[in-house]
Amino acid sequence: MATQKLYLGIIVIIIIIIIILAALYVTGALSGIAGELGRVGVTATCSDTDGAQNPDLKGTCTDSTKTTAGLASFADRCVSDASVIEYYCSDSRKCVSTILLCTGGKVCIDGVCVAANQAPRQSAVTDSPDPVTLA
Repeated sequence: MATQKLYLGIIVIIIIIIIILAALYVTGALSGIAGELGRVGVTATCSDTDGAQNPDLKGTCTDSTKTTAGLASFADRCVSDASVIEYYCSDSRKCVSTILLCTGGKVCIDGVCVAANQAPRQSAVTDSPDPVTLA
């Protein structure tokens, strides 16, 4: 008799679990939970084509952060005639940025600090929709 009650209790618990899972599936909540569980164990990646904080080379930083357009990607760019926003990989494998000054009389052209005699005679500031995140 006690064994039958135990089996009946187990069957009732299984039925309740099935009902809860069905309700979560119908409301769409289960797919959200499964999507988050699927991200567990995913390793973040980051790469920077100019190797790190190097204002004398134009680089692009790409990390595994997903955007509507794909992976997050940020190109170095000028913020003035004498400074560049330099994107690089942080220790947490995400693209971050800092503003670096061009040194030695160099000017910023197209995201690179170059010798002033190599610069054209126009403003080096470029417009870009990339967000600026100061490290």
